Amino acid sequence: CYLEGAWTESQDKIAEPFASERHHIDADSWMDLHQKMNFIVNSGQKNNLENLPMLPTAFRAMKDGNDTFEPVVGQWFYRIACKRLENDLPLSRMRVVNDVHNQFRQSKPSTLEQLKSTRSPVYEFNPTADAYYDPVDPWPKGKWQRDFLDYFMGQLPGFDGPKGDLQDAAFGYNVVNESGDRLNTAYYTRYFSLAKKDAMGNTGRKRSFNDGFLFAAQTTNKKVSPQTV
Repeated sequence: CYLEGAWTESQDKIAEPFASERHHIDADSWMDLHQKMNFIVNSGQKNNLENLPMLPTAFRAMKDGNDTFEPVVGQWFYRIACKRLENDLPLSRMRVVNDVHNQFRQSKPSTLEQLKSTRSPVYEFNPTADAYYDPVDPWPKGKWQRDFLDYFMGQLPGFDGPKGDLQDAAFGYNVVNESGDRLNTAYYTRYFSLAKKDAMGNTGRKRSFNDGFLFAAQTTNKKVSPQTV
């Protein structure tokens, strides 16, 4: 499962982002939600059932042809989605993260091995691509661009769904993959290349800058607040 988010066109009524047996948004409108969240932030209070998410707004653009300079407001939307992977994810690639907070939160500190048998640990999996993976000495000593996570995230469609097929050609340059083939940007990716070198002689790009867990997908969904050039 993965967390998917986007800036969407602001609406008066709130739509539940995904089905949940435990939670729902306890607000009648976006304004109602913002007012409740502002009260919580300023008072230190809490919604006991934890049904008030923090969903910010942002000015995304200015309306064309409007002399009053009316802003276009975007509303943050997220959902938890799941998709069956095409290949198995071996548990041998996973290990407990060295988490000092979790290890010392109890009256008696826990080792990583002790933490493993509880519900508290956070896991990470070995990002080494299959071509470089060594089961005997599995954890990477160097850095690569596309890794094991890119392979799985590339199977996940964006808001256009599994039939989505889009091409990023911003600024007149077509986006391609590491092999120079057309890259379908309707699916989640972070690394891409351009067919032409930039001023520094480079062709490789990363959408998420230094964030190692952010992937992006292009969409034509009308509910998503657009950004164009």
